[in-house]
Amino acid sequence: MDFTLLSSPLQGFTDFRFRNAINTYFGGIDTYYSPYIRLNGKMVIKSSYERDLLPENNLGLEVIPQVITNDAEEFLFVAKYVRELGYKELNWNLGCPYPMVTKSGMGSGLISNTEKINTILERAHAETDIIVSMKMRLGYETTQEILDVFPILDQYPLKILPSTRVLENNCTKWCAFRCFSSLS
Repeated sequence: MDFTLLSSPLQGFTDFRFRNAINTYFGGIDTYYSPYIRLNGKMVIKSSYERDLLPENNLGLEVIPQVITNDAEEFLFVAKYVRELGYKELNWNLGCPYPMVTKSGMGSGLISNTEKINTILERAHAETDIIVSMKMRLGYETTQEILDVFPILDQYPLKILPSTRVLENNCTKWCAFRCFSSLS
């Protein structure tokens, strides 16, 4: 069986030091997603994000930077920054379920706002040459939300990475997750 092993980020833990340690002592990870860059309305890249994404801190690793935002200007600012570092892809996090993120209409809290998702994707594809991938949940409140987003996503060349919380013994969520995975 042929497969690709991806390492999802965990904010505050999976920085370049973690990636290098895992690669040195264990190996086997094909692609690492960086912890998300969050600008909070300020068009400034924090030094911790800079250090984490510097190519010299990630030698020999396939790293894909990640952004969490609900603002097209912020998305474009981060896209330009990571392109200047030599990255070709930017992952947009629409999967984070943490209340402090979702209350701000970001992460999985943005999934139900199809208009905003469309605006950001439209501008990203019109104004940059960055490859956009998306980490997404089935929805924030219900799994219907992802179905409402599909017509928007279908308009753009995207890589979708399905994400889910711990799957309880809930066949409906598991079946929906498997269906979503096969669509991307």
